[in-house]
Amino acid sequence: MVHKKIGIFIVLFLLIGFSGFVAWGTNAMAAQSLAKEAMKGAKNIQVMTEDALIAFVPSQPVRQGLIFYPGGRVAPEAYAPIGQGLAKEGV
Repeated sequence: MVHKKIGIFIVLFLLIGFSGFVAWGTNAMAAQSLAKEAMKGAKNIQVMTEDALIAFVPSQPVRQGLIFYPGGRVAPEAYAPIGQGLAKEGV
């Protein structure tokens, strides 16, 4: 009888722990105001979005490109200031 209660407790504990981990892992950190402002573009930079792609396209000729894979439970839009800065440099 005692072993059955301990078994049920362990299963419930693991289920709650797993559910909490899944909830934590699927909620990314939101972009802050600076990143939201960078998503609007700039004078010589056009921001293009399509599905999961965000592109910062400078009006001047592009010298080189960069594919940036966001991660770390952070919203891709949070990296917009970096993308805008690179586009200003012609990347």
